[in-house]
Amino acid sequence: MAGYIRKSLDRVKEYYISQLLNAGQYKTSDRQLYELTLNELEREFKMMQLREMQKRKYGQ
Repeated sequence: MAGYIRKSLDRVKEYYISQLLNAGQYKTSDRQLYELTLNELEREFKMMQLREMQKRKYGQ
């Protein structure tokens, strides 16, 4: 069971990393994406989405 959960979490991390890479974000201020925890990746992903929404909203 623990192996299944670990694989699921790794897939979610891979998803966030790939989305951030596609958006051109390769690292945070001092760490590479692969070094971040799932919570940190999720936070970065949500911030990226917010920036993208603001760009579309304000036409930047």
